[in-house]
Amino acid sequence: MAAIQEPRSFAQANQIEDWRKAMNLELHALKQNETYKARLVAKGYSQIKGIDYFDNFSPVAKIVTVRLFLAIASSHSWLISQLDVNNAFLHGHLDGEVYMHPLEDDVLITGTSLSYIPDVKTYLDSLFRIKDLSFARYFLRLELAHSSHGMFVTQCKYLHDILDDCKMQDARSVSTPLPPGIQFDNPSGALLSVPNIYQ
Repeated sequence: MAAIQEPRSFAQANQIEDWRKAMNLELHALKQNETYKARLVAKGYSQIKGIDYFDNFSPVAKIVTVRLFLAIASSHSWLISQLDVNNAFLHGHLDGEVYMHPLEDDVLITGTSLSYIPDVKTYLDSLFRIKDLSFARYFLRLELAHSSHGMFVTQCKYLHDILDDCKMQDARSVSTPLPPGIQFDNPSGALLSVPNIYQ
């Protein structure tokens, strides 16, 4: 699959015409729905300064559930269709103003009968504006490659994104980073300043 390089900052995104168009569409939707003001931080009480202060709670499917979904679909040779809900986070109704990270807005659909899938898409589109992405190829950091023998799932793009973030694109690869069976003593070094960067 072709790697898509996403900009890492607003300045980078603002230099690319397609990204400027996408940002303008998002801003237009925010203004149209009058949902661009916010004051409260959702689940802010669960954040620990220095650990996950900039992380956000996002109620998405657990990876174990996604893997089970993909395994069942693959074992039955079901095709998996993917949708994107346009501005999914704007469809909820709140009494107050809330700061929050936009939720995942991707949807996977599969089943025993392909004839029902267009009906499901039409129904969902009547509730929310959706974009039909055809067959699922990339979902929650998983790359999906379909073949007549089943499905191949990788995280190559996600791995490359992590390497880019850590400035390790030229690092040498090894089958395992440490010798098998290594025993660790009590830690004696300094604590990592950002402990979750390698998790």
